[in-house]
Amino acid sequence: MKVCIITVYNSINSGSYWQANALRLKLEQLGHEVYYLKRNKINNSASKIALIKRVIKHFLKYGLKQAKHQISIYKEFRNAQCNFKEITKKSKIYDEIDCFILGSDTIWNVEDNYFKNKYRLYFGGILGDKKRISYAASVGNTKYESLVEYKDIPDFLNNISNISVRDDETRSCVKKLINK
Repeated sequence: MKVCIITVYNSINSGSYWQANALRLKLEQLGHEVYYLKRNKINNSASKIALIKRVIKHFLKYGLKQAKHQISIYKEFRNAQCNFKEITKKSKIYDEIDCFILGSDTIWNVEDNYFKNKYRLYFGGILGDKKRISYAASVGNTKYESLVEYKDIPDFLNNISNISVRDDETRSCVKKLINK
C-alpha cells in the first residue's frame, strides 16, 4: 500500500522528526511504501531564531556543554531528514496514494498560526475521497471552544475512517465534536 504521512517532520523540534521517522520505519517494516506530503517550513530565519533561543535557554540553564549538545542534536536530526520521500499534490505518485495518515503531533492545534492556516489539510479536509486515518493527533493547547469556530472540522473528522489521538484533551474534543 502507498501511504502518505501528513505531519510536521522537518521543524526545529527534533521530537517531531523522531515521531515521523518512527512511524515511517514501522510502516515500511509492515511492507508499505511511505511518503510525506511536503510541507513548507516556517521561514528559515524563524527556524534559526528558534534554534538560537533554544541554545541560549540551554546555556543559561545548564551551561555551555549542554548548549553545544543541543546544537549537535539539531545537526544530527537535520541531516537524518534525507530519509524522507517527499511528494506534493502535483507529484505523479500523489494520485496513487492509497491512504493518508494524519499525525502524529499537535497537527490539530488551531491556536498555532501554522496549523490554523492549514487546518483543512491537517484535518484531512482537502484529500478528496482517499482513505485517511489519524495517528496520535493532538489539539495541543487548543480548547474545544476554539475548534467549534471551524464549522467544517466535524465533517472532516467524520471522513477519517480510524481516529487515534495522543491525549485526553484531544479525545474529549473529538468526542464532543462528532461523538466518536
